[in-house]
Amino acid sequence: MTKYLRVEKAYNPMYVGLSKISKIISLFERNSDDILNVQRYLQYLVEPQLRTLGLEDKGTVQERKGRKFIISVAAMANDTNVLQNITTRFQEWLHGKNSIPIELKAIYIINGIKMTGNDEWEKLLRKYDATNDANLKRLYINALSASNNQSLLRRLLELSKDHTKIPKSEIMNVVSAVSGSRAGEEMAWNFVIENWKYFIDTFSGDLFLMADLIDTVISSCHSETQLMKIKEFFSCHGDAGTGGLVVNEAIEKVEAIFRWRKKNYNDARNWFQYIQSEIE
Repeated sequence: MTKYLRVEKAYNPMYVGLSKISKIISLFERNSDDILNVQRYLQYLVEPQLRTLGLEDKGTVQERKGRKFIISVAAMANDTNVLQNITTRFQEWLHGKNSIPIELKAIYIINGIKMTGNDEWEKLLRKYDATNDANLKRLYINALSASNNQSLLRRLLELSKDHTKIPKSEIMNVVSAVSGSRAGEEMAWNFVIENWKYFIDTFSGDLFLMADLIDTVISSCHSETQLMKIKEFFSCHGDAGTGGLVVNEAIEKVEAIFRWRKKNYNDARNWFQYIQSEIE
């Protein structure tokens, strides 16, 4: 049934169907070859729409909306041609040689940082320092957090405590963004543990922020060993005044993923292996 998405042109069913398939990537184990099969299938599904819509920002509102979504799925699926185009356009934009359409700016800048190195990261950090636009600052933080270089991610986390560089109100966004990247998920948790007293002293008066922080770092957990460490930490250090509900709910969400894996992982893996043989 999902192969029908290859010829689907209406935005809503295409969005729902491809989003559901993409979600499986987050349910599969990290660094698993099984993820490659999901990505190959997504590439197969979006290829006709990529060919029809192209990568240039033109057409009707609906076509632009569809193009934005298709490019984002193709980038997540590691489509080589799309990522090469993104990298080229991103580097040209970074050096002032072209502009990126506003609808595609987040996709191009975030994936551009993923695909490039230290020099591009440093240049984007300088752009972050230079702008006063709050929306651009948030976008640049999300992009800087997408780097695959762990030393750069660690530097960004440390910079988030320097409120002359990054506003105090943004530190939670930095931690959240870093924890959302594969290179940074465990690092973000370790950063919170190492700086727990700082977070308590700085944000204990704002239960909503502390609740967001706790939910973010627990939700990034991808192994039962790490979850055990998380449980031990909060049993010793308390729940930062959030009443324990946030900790329990976040842990339950992670445990639900682990239960899904135990029940469905093999079936899902086998299905994607089968579908690969069908489309090759």
